[in-house]
Amino acid sequence: HMPSHIFVRLGMWPETIESNLASARRAGEHAASLHPGAISFDALHADDYLVYAWLQRGEDDKVRQVVEEVSRVRKVNVENFAAYYALAAIPARFALERRSWSDAAALTVMAGLPWERYGYAEALTHFARAVGAARAGDPASARGAEGAIFAYCFAALRASGARAG
Repeated sequence: HMPSHIFVRLGMWPETIESNLASARRAGEHAASLHPGAISFDALHADDYLVYAWLQRGEDDKVRQVVEEVSRVRKVNVENFAAYYALAAIPARFALERRSWSDAAALTVMAGLPWERYGYAEALTHFARAVGAARAGDPASARGAEGAIFAYCFAALRASGARAG
């Protein structure tokens, strides 16, 4: 997967796709053998890059399938920032990259996962909701999503001991 970080920056979409398909497959096999019922955080990270590449090529049907798979995740083999970032970023990317403002505005935080430990990732969903609502002409909903982002920011400041202002 690591070469795909370079491939993405160079717009090498076929190489990005090939690298991340292989990475996601191998990570999934590994996680299945050690953590039955859990999805691999490495597979989620690879899926995030794969989704981005497919979106650049207009392969929305492939992305839609990944979005549906991600929506069913209930357990990650190793909880870390990469897993929760991907869980939030994949549906947000799908809506925003296609300029589907109503879909973006309707995004919700996936239930049953420990978002309180990954608030910055949860904030991605609220960001996508805010952009979607604003672009769809619903400023009240955009402000509500913006409020959720500010709440996260202030909670992070309090947790760090820093002071706002």
